[in-house]
Amino acid sequence: MTEMNKSLQVQPAPEINAAILTIRDQKVLLDADLALIYGVPTKALNQAIKRNLGRFPAAIVVSHPCAAETSELEQAIKEILRRLDHA
Repeated sequence: MTEMNKSLQVQPAPEINAAILTIRDQKVLLDADLALIYGVPTKALNQAIKRNLGRFPAAIVVSHPCAAETSELEQAIKEILRRLDHA
């Protein structure tokens, strides 16, 4: 990496950084949090991603087909975070 590229690296704002979760050593930003950052409804964000899927590398956008399983994942994440807060 050149010296110029090092100076151009963007650091996430604290509120964005706080929304980033690490799951199985992967950084994850839930669609609801990303929609909140952009100030749009989650449904609109997901529709825009589907319309423009070719613009995103496969490693960036991962969608879960089952809403029930997504809800379970969100609940598991919340429980983990709750336990960490009380540790």
